[in-house]
Amino acid sequence: MIWDEAKWNRKIFELYRFLIDLRKKFYALRTGEYGELNVTGSKGILAYRRGRGEDGILVVMNTLDRKENIVVKTGEFFDGVKAFESLKDSEVVKVERKRINICLKPFEWRIYKACGEI
Repeated sequence: MIWDEAKWNRKIFELYRFLIDLRKKFYALRTGEYGELNVTGSKGILAYRRGRGEDGILVVMNTLDRKENIVVKTGEFFDGVKAFESLKDSEVVKVERKRINICLKPFEWRIYKACGEI
């Protein structure tokens, strides 16, 4: 462990702080049931959920070195959910026919919370 803060990678430090804060804030990230979600568009995308319904969290990661347009099937786990709101920025993704469309940059990840209303 490097104890000299001047030598720390601040970007990674802030990412860990952000993720720890999310885990503390959202019950589903601590104890919600886990399930992988179907993705169309590429084999290099990981999408999973923690919890379900309006208390659920959706995580999507692009493991590829290229931009990907994907469709995530939310299925019965998010019945009644109208949209997902990004926990990283102000982006809102509308659910249509139990699916969401997302464009991910290379190696990009996103974390969304379910919303009952848009």
